[in-house]
Amino acid sequence: MTSWKCHVFLIAAGFLAAASPARAEPESGSRIDRSPKAVRNFPNDPENAGRIVLNQYSRCYAASNSTKAAAALSLPYLSDEQGAAVRNLNRKLADCLGFAVQRISFSAPAMVGGMAEEFVLNTYGDANLPRVATLTEDAMFASSFKPRNDGEDFAQCVARSDPKGAYAILNTKVGSETESAAVKALVPVLGSCLTAGSNINLNTDTVRFISAVGLYRILSGLAAADPGK
Repeated sequence: MTSWKCHVFLIAAGFLAAASPARAEPESGSRIDRSPKAVRNFPNDPENAGRIVLNQYSRCYAASNSTKAAAALSLPYLSDEQGAAVRNLNRKLADCLGFAVQRISFSAPAMVGGMAEEFVLNTYGDANLPRVATLTEDAMFASSFKPRNDGEDFAQCVARSDPKGAYAILNTKVGSETESAAVKALVPVLGSCLTAGSNINLNTDTVRFISAVGLYRILSGLAAADPGK
């Protein structure tokens, strides 16, 4: 990127997921949740229930189906190919929705963001965040994880500009005041990473997704290039 001025509008997060509670019994012969990260209870938070369930579900999917999740995340961010991959994921509802939810619908950005978040927090962690902060734009574009579209360029710019701030968002509970504060703290970085004259509507969900995807792409790229560190 060569232009760094824009207008950013932060709006309240809306529902990107819809989930319905159900009093379903586990399949015959099994009373044990197959995944320890499965959604067990429908959140008692009407405003954020959909967001919470989807975040838990997408993270559980990545933890339980890491190969398929990583394959979807390897495709250009929000490309048609990635959208198709997300739609074709083998959604093991009994594994990740437990017995608390009857059905779920989701957007590709939300599923991708949640899966990336799981990998960032529980596969890569924060040990390499200082390396992310010192990664120059020239070095990034010369690497195997260079941005392949504007979405990745924006996400990786945010991650490089304030990796600790982006990581802090992922460490908050969805719908919490801590999440809102962490997102607001990142707003100046969001503005600096968009090209001149750009206008974009960002909500809390979108900022969380962008932070996760940007960190995931860089941290996974660094790990692949230098597995010994």
